[in-house]
Amino acid sequence: AAHNLLLLSDYFEEERLKEKARTLFDYFAHTAHFGYVLPEMMSAALLEEQGRNTLIVVGPESPEATALVDAVREFYVPGMITVQLKIDQPAHIVRRRKSLDNFKMVKNMPTAYICHNKVCHLPVTEPERLTEEFQPRYTFDYQEYEN
Repeated sequence: AAHNLLLLSDYFEEERLKEKARTLFDYFAHTAHFGYVLPEMMSAALLEEQGRNTLIVVGPESPEATALVDAVREFYVPGMITVQLKIDQPAHIVRRRKSLDNFKMVKNMPTAYICHNKVCHLPVTEPERLTEEFQPRYTFDYQEYEN
């Protein structure tokens, strides 16, 4: 529950949801020495501590926009929130979050923004660039640990 509350608080920009998650953390704080008892709670606490990532893709529904989302889906990123702003939909449907008004397409192309704790990198329009950005952080090199 705490995990979902954290993700929903970021998605809808609702501080009260984050407060509910923190209330759960406080309630179960005495189990910190026994993390194996509540693994999902520990996972949510780590997510709260380390912060969450958001992928925001701005543009019409198109193969190019889908390619940007698919490039990030190749990696396991715990707590990643994906928001696709389809500019061909009415603003009252798409813009439930005020901060999303700040994200625009670059050179009239579908554009991806990667944010961590609401701090965003420069916009990206090529899926390959997203892969280059994610690969060092979210790929485990098994060969390094063989033998």
